Amino acid sequence: FEPSDCIGTLVHESYLLTVAHCAADLRKGQSLKVNGVSHAIAEIIIHPKWSKRRDEYDIALVRFKKPVRSSLQASMTLMPSELRKSLNNTISRSFPRLRRC
Repeated sequence: FEPSDCIGTLVHESYLLTVAHCAADLRKGQSLKVNGVSHAIAEIIIHPKWSKRRDEYDIALVRFKKPVRSSLQASMTLMPSELRKSLNNTISRSFPRLRRC
């Protein structure tokens, strides 16, 4: 997504994991392209300890209004259960107000 140096990873059909310094420029209602398809943003969740003055906690989640239908379902299904559990635990610790994926 824009700006060109920003990337993200789908970690759930509704959530994109990215860096806070890029997510800070996004707005609710704006669209991001995932695999060439535009998806409207419902919420931007920046780590509560992130600050523009430091590189620590530079992590964020972008929640889409509608689930992204892609190969994500297949890759999440094929992901080893230990890795999937570790990913869920990491997201839960970083963003405690979210429900687990």
